[in-house]
Amino acid sequence: MGVATGVAVVGVWAAGREEARVGTHDPSSIVVDEAAGMLVALVGHPRTLPWVLGLFLLFRLLDVWKPLGIRPLQALPGGWGIVVDDLLAGAYASLAGQLRYLV
Repeated sequence: MGVATGVAVVGVWAAGREEARVGTHDPSSIVVDEAAGMLVALVGHPRTLPWVLGLFLLFRLLDVWKPLGIRPLQALPGGWGIVVDDLLAGAYASLAGQLRYLV
């Protein structure tokens, strides 16, 4: 979780600077938000290919659809709106993976 936190903190700063530089919200040149979100998705799970692939696909699905309160987070100012929605998508993916243990 420490690495995910570090990537997220640096990502908020860097994404905010890049957004200001190019003049558009969440430009495609910014990918640190996806990296941070995926790191969150992996927290507490085995680092085996099936788990990583499954969590990646679930994270991307949540990142694209933006359900359950993810979409409004994009309205946060600067780098916050770019990174935080991906962190929540990653948290939801991780939680879904944890629920697998209960079934």
